[in-house]
Amino acid sequence: MATHNQKSLLARLWEDNSGKPHFLHFPLKLLSWVYAFVMRLRLWLYQKEWLAQKRVPCHVVSIGNITTGGTGKTPMTLYLAEEWQKRGYKVGIVSRGYRRKNKVPLVLVTDGTQIFASPSDVGDEPYLMAQRLSGVPIVVCADRFEGCQALIHRFAVEVILLDDAFQHLKMYRDQNILIIDATKPFGNGHLLPRGPLREPLSAIKRSDLLIFSRVENETAMHAMMQRITPYQSQILQSCFETIGIIDLKTDDFFAPEVLKGKSVLPFCGIGNPDAFLAQLRRLGANLASAHIFEDHHDYKKSDLEKIINSVNENNNIWIVTTEKDAVKIKPLMTETTKIYALRIGPVFKKGSENILERLFIK
Repeated sequence: MATHNQKSLLARLWEDNSGKPHFLHFPLKLLSWVYAFVMRLRLWLYQKEWLAQKRVPCHVVSIGNITTGGTGKTPMTLYLAEEWQKRGYKVGIVSRGYRRKNKVPLVLVTDGTQIFASPSDVGDEPYLMAQRLSGVPIVVCADRFEGCQALIHRFAVEVILLDDAFQHLKMYRDQNILIIDATKPFGNGHLLPRGPLREPLSAIKRSDLLIFSRVENETAMHAMMQRITPYQSQILQSCFETIGIIDLKTDDFFAPEVLKGKSVLPFCGIGNPDAFLAQLRRLGANLASAHIFEDHHDYKKSDLEKIINSVNENNNIWIVTTEKDAVKIKPLMTETTKIYALRIGPVFKKGSENILERLFIK
């Protein structure tokens, strides 16, 4: 399969398993030592209460990870929001709005009924969640405390989900959920910027629940469980199943089986593109080539034209992307453009019911 890869230099260095030295390895390692010292000092200051955490009169749940890139936080946040709603709670979400262009400190993405911003204004994940969820107000705000206050005062929410907030120690949380991608759990094992780790593995101790996403290999999973158990005993295993395929032009919804045996051109700009490609293969799709962009890529019309031109006017090829990419691609599409998006959702390993049910007790 031909792959057109536009990943950043850092991402390529992190994924390089050749063992060959690179002139950037040493300076990046030095910077990672500085980063590690700062992170440990910051944590120590909060543990000693020399830096104070802020609280709000509401049940707060943090969903985060210890690596950069995609671990499946967004589909997991969607799942948690829907489950809290099913139990009768008024739910709100606070996101940082990574790479958003609107620099206003606090932006209301949706009041739960209407969307007030664009993907570029607030970031692709908050916009996607606003599209998917009904009755859930969402704000983007770098100061999570300010974002929580806004949701409580304006919408009287009872449960707030903090998207990507594991390292946001300033905000107190009642539950700390950590998501780790089982297909590449700790990258190359180095801290930023030498590797993708935001914190050392010992940080897992701060979590109340660890969820492994994309669990596929039982042997590899057993080895990871042995490595993780000293830090956390409350562990769930999950994978992502394809819920359906969406026609971005008509919003028609197809069963996942529609891609079986089809020739597919995938493209994406997400943290773990390999997981997306693997998902398509599991559906029985034939992948002729792929366009891989940097995570959170800001798509231009030229990108879309390049993707469409690469199918050589072959109408039998399905162009498929992720739902996260779809929110940025849709405004660029013409009347004749045919692109589909893959919708996924988490499925938990059998026997997880008791732990899951305890999650939704305030």
